[in-house]
Amino acid sequence: MSVLERKPDVVERFQDTDTDDYIEKCNTYEAEYARRLKAKYFSKKNLYGGSIFDKDVTIDNETIRSSR
Repeated sequence: MSVLERKPDVVERFQDTDTDDYIEKCNTYEAEYARRLKAKYFSKKNLYGGSIFDKDVTIDNETIRSSR
């Protein structure tokens, strides 16, 4: 049987997704992603500590801040 004729076994490919190490790794990635999203959208700083706003414009006593 050649390589082109062999079909991958689906169960074989996802067999390691139920291990404790894999679940812990996914939870760690998910927590890191959530932290980055919260830092990006709910704080006034970027991931490296700088301000996300580039310019402040005041129109009729209302300040509008623009970012990249």
